[in-house]
Amino acid sequence: MTHLWESPIVVIGYDPCTEAMISRKDMGRESIDEFESCLDRNNYFREAVVPQKAVIPSIGCGTGCAVETRQLALPELLDDGWVRVQVEWTKRHYDHKGKEFTWRGVKSGTKKRGWNFAQCSTEKFGVGDNDDRNNADIQSPFYEDGSPKYATAARGIYQQWKALCSATAEMR
Repeated sequence: MTHLWESPIVVIGYDPCTEAMISRKDMGRESIDEFESCLDRNNYFREAVVPQKAVIPSIGCGTGCAVETRQLALPELLDDGWVRVQVEWTKRHYDHKGKEFTWRGVKSGTKKRGWNFAQCSTEKFGVGDNDDRNNADIQSPFYEDGSPKYATAARGIYQQWKALCSATAEMR
């Protein structure tokens, strides 16, 4: 890992952890360590560093419902041929006026981290909490008749599978 003090660039930004404007040239090594820790804890600037090519940014989950997906890392090719990518899901619920609300005890905007998995050659896709697929819900991105599962009721798994497999193909 390259630390800020090892970098030739000057970093200027708003640090929400200390609510102060900061500049590398005004900080000692301890302050920089604290700032890096804050950025890491809060995942600041990750989207600028991690391309969002392996995920679909938003999938509907019913009337007034959407799940936003943010890619947290680059996809990884596993030894068994599967691909995984760490993601963060944000669930949004909207009433008939477009206002966010809590539904079934889940506050709109609730975030959860997990993993998307794809087996591109055998056409499988899954999502799970753990990086080893032990609790992942694995399905085919296609219906029995061979048509893609585009529907939001099916969690749009064809689009998600295709995005992860396409991003992986670009890496090779």
